[in-house]
Amino acid sequence: MTGKQMLTLLSQKVEDEGNTLLTTDEKTLAINHAQVKVASLVDKSYLHPLEMLLSSVAVSSGSVNLNSIGILDNMLHRKIELIKISNTASEDAYIHMIDFEEIHKLQNKYYEDTNMDSTYNYAGHGYIWGNVLYIKPSSVSSVDIYYYKKPTDFEITVSSRATISLASECELDAILHEPIIDMAASEIFFRDNKDSRARASFENAIAIINVANQRELDVIEKGTGLKA
Repeated sequence: MTGKQMLTLLSQKVEDEGNTLLTTDEKTLAINHAQVKVASLVDKSYLHPLEMLLSSVAVSSGSVNLNSIGILDNMLHRKIELIKISNTASEDAYIHMIDFEEIHKLQNKYYEDTNMDSTYNYAGHGYIWGNVLYIKPSSVSSVDIYYYKKPTDFEITVSSRATISLASECELDAILHEPIIDMAASEIFFRDNKDSRARASFENAIAIINVANQRELDVIEKGTGLKA
């Protein structure tokens, strides 16, 4: 479905096909917000169009400022999915990402880099605090960063982010287009103090998202897919 088609359906849903209550920009902005909300709620198997790789990122004294490399504001989950050390001479080696609260484990000899599980070829640890990615050992000088970006916004008159034309297809899977429209309608209804209609639209979106996520779980349980 194109952005223009989504805009038409949203206008019908909020009963403003003539754009008398809301401008096209206001509706498009609601669709852009809804894309991010829906993408944040669905199984990762639906996010292949949002997969990003930033290669050969320089690591300085064991850290990378995520804002400086230009990805912080465009990260969907504000987390990194995978880090590969890009300056290894032989086989691939990876950084094992941990939560900040787990850094005390690095003081335990059983979690030292030299004792990592060789099955996954981990060669160090990484964690995010604030806007900075910290990597141990500090001898790592370059990494490849894998992450999910936010869905690309449809164009509005003034935007601080890269956009695509309303004539373009939505990046996300077709099964997610209806919940995007419902989420956008919910935002508009809430803004207009139409709480019951807002809740109904939100619940419609969540119901479809739950069905989509359950479908992926069913595939995994049947043994036809693998879950990371």
